[in-house]
Amino acid sequence: MFFFVVPISPIIANESVNLMIWAKNGTKMVYDLSEEPKVFFTSEQLIVKTYEMEASYNLSEISHITYGNAETDISDAIINEPLRFDGETLLITNSSEKTNVYIYTLNGELVQKYSVNTNDMFPISLSSFNAGIYIVRVNELIYRILKR
Repeated sequence: MFFFVVPISPIIANESVNLMIWAKNGTKMVYDLSEEPKVFFTSEQLIVKTYEMEASYNLSEISHITYGNAETDISDAIINEPLRFDGETLLITNSSEKTNVYIYTLNGELVQKYSVNTNDMFPISLSSFNAGIYIVRVNELIYRILKR
């Protein structure tokens, strides 16, 4: 069993900042960061714990995780994903403004960092990476990928 603890604190003290877990079926779970949620990854689940509750989600059902100010209607759904993965290569798509890409191991070790600014796809080869699960952060979006 692997554990990955994500310490998260609000970026702006006077605004409500939330952790949002996006499911593949389109639903979204929102946690207020003032509750200081702890996020753990196991090999099959994402677990969120606060002082008052604990929830778990199957990783296979999660699309991505974001944080930011509260979003209140369906028009906020992300349609154009900035990241695609084909098993060996990450493709950063249509990055017309500066995009920061961070690749971490499950224990939180930073493996690679990139700054991308292109209107085309920017490929990042993972051929030199060991097989395993990696966490990829593209600006404020967080993805879990499996390198075989």
